[in-house]
Amino acid sequence: MHEPRSILAIVLEVTSDGFYRLGTRDGVLKQLYARSQFTVCQKKLLQIHEVPTDTEVALRTVAKEQSTGTGKGFLKCVCKTKCQNKKCICLKKNVLCN
Repeated sequence: MHEPRSILAIVLEVTSDGFYRLGTRDGVLKQLYARSQFTVCQKKLLQIHEVPTDTEVALRTVAKEQSTGTGKGFLKCVCKTKCQNKKCICLKKNVLCN
C-alpha cells in the first residue's frame, strides 16, 4: 500500500491568472494548482472555516497526515508484546494490529 494519491482540500481562492489556492484541515497548501490538477467532489466534506489559514503546509505533509499509514508506505506491527504498550505503532495510530 502506498500513500494516497489524493487529499481532502477545499478551494479558498482563484487567482487572477487562473490558479487555485487550496486549503486542508492541516493548513493552506504552499503551491498554487491548475484546475487540471484536482478533481471536484460533489459532497461538501470540508468547510472553509475548518482551514487554519495562518498555517502553510506542503502537499506531502498533508498527504502524510491524512494517511492511515506511517507516511512511508505500509503500517507494519513489529510488536513482540502483543501490542500492550504505547511503543506499538498500531496503538499510537489507533488502528487494529495486523
